[in-house]
Amino acid sequence: MSLFNVTTKLWPGGESLDTGTDDNVVSVPPGSASFDRHAALFVTSPDGTQNFEFLFWNTGRNTTNKRHVHWDFSAGGWTTWTATKWYGVPPSNGNGGHEVRVDPFSIASNGPLTGSGTAIDPSASSFPPGSYPDMGDDHLIDTEDGAVDVAAKGSLASLQFAGWDQLIWGGDDSGTFYESDAGASQGSPGFYPVGSGTFHVVQDGSAILLALYGNSSIAKFYKENLKSEIDVAKSWVSDFPKLKDNEGDPWRQYAGDPQWAQIIRLIVERSDQLQQQVTELRSFIRAQERPQVGGAILKQGRQAQASRKRPRKR
Repeated sequence: MSLFNVTTKLWPGGESLDTGTDDNVVSVPPGSASFDRHAALFVTSPDGTQNFEFLFWNTGRNTTNKRHVHWDFSAGGWTTWTATKWYGVPPSNGNGGHEVRVDPFSIASNGPLTGSGTAIDPSASSFPPGSYPDMGDDHLIDTEDGAVDVAAKGSLASLQFAGWDQLIWGGDDSGTFYESDAGASQGSPGFYPVGSGTFHVVQDGSAILLALYGNSSIAKFYKENLKSEIDVAKSWVSDFPKLKDNEGDPWRQYAGDPQWAQIIRLIVERSDQLQQQVTELRSFIRAQERPQVGGAILKQGRQAQASRKRPRKR
């Protein structure tokens, strides 16, 4: 059995707000389960002294500023699915003056990404000269002198860009956002959406944006899954004796060795597994974000070959 639970947090600090327990046991498959939640426009602090206004939902897989969300569960395979209503205190200038504010947000961690710098990619964005950073804040772009097309970094904090969400105080009470557990499973490549493109704001316009981040980036996957194994392979190769001219083939000594044959089989099997995982990740990762796996080893080999071809000084 699995658990679908709904929580409430305060923007931007992420403090939990007690609005009562909303836990639901889910047993799928077989069959399916559906839930509807309509976020209130305002919630009140437990001591009754302060009101907070709705901003957005983290549905557990996406974010939306719609107040009404519908979940369909049928795939199962997960333990806990948490959906969170985010509330806050509107600033005195409502949705902002003539500026664009961008805050990076991790869907999986269910909170702002702090300590990782800005999500704005100035080289891929378009804005009038002198508009960024606004007042020295690299989360802000001024729109007074012209329209802005803001682009987000493709990866941040080892997470892949998952798209934009515009925060509107009070949210959007029209229509419904539909969520489900179909497709990629929790924790697998592609569970979260993959974003692209810029967000346009007109001259003198304002916008409070979440730059969303979800799936692990290819760089993190490489570091956690490939680098250590490549390092091991490099250490094996470095153990082979360095030959002088006409000393023969160093691989011949391993011919017929059953232990060596087993090592080769394990390398091939693991290589196939990693290739499959990389293929899955590549379908969700833009070409410019893909590191050249093994590039350093190939470069070393080319350098060594070039050095052997250099004529000796007389």
